[in-house]
Amino acid sequence: LGAARREQSPIRQRGVYDSYSDALNVGDNVLNALVEKTPERAQALLQSTPSVLVPPCTAGSVDAACADAMVRHYGYRLFRRPLQEAEVSDYVGLFTRGLGELALSADDALAGTLAALMQAPATLYIEQLGTADGAQYRLSPFEIASVLAFGLTGSAPSPALLDAAQGGGRVD
Repeated sequence: LGAARREQSPIRQRGVYDSYSDALNVGDNVLNALVEKTPERAQALLQSTPSVLVPPCTAGSVDAACADAMVRHYGYRLFRRPLQEAEVSDYVGLFTRGLGELALSADDALAGTLAALMQAPATLYIEQLGTADGAQYRLSPFEIASVLAFGLTGSAPSPALLDAAQGGGRVD
């Protein structure tokens, strides 16, 4: 009976893993709320007490070095992995364009940059791409940390878990 039941499962019948992607669509109302509310939330975070600014940032002196530090610090938590240098450069470039082309204040340009990080696909979705290892794919330590954290706690990996993934160590 057990073997017959396994053979009749929809996944076995198709011979592939079903990702249920048809049920994971983001509706227009969710997307619109995300686009509208994220910049407000980023601005509120920058004005909050205690401050979310990281060194070398100080209130009133936000510059490209500050934007770089903020992108690296919060991108690490939001993307659940270290950002690649090209990604950091793109987000700092967004900050710089906000200052130049859009003539935003430094605080508004930084809020826009943080909002872009918060809306990025790497923030909104758990990546499980892995890297080729012969005929199979091996998940990175960061991908494993995300899967475990969301699966066991329903939340993003803690800084300690991310740091352990980066160092190849354990979290006690």
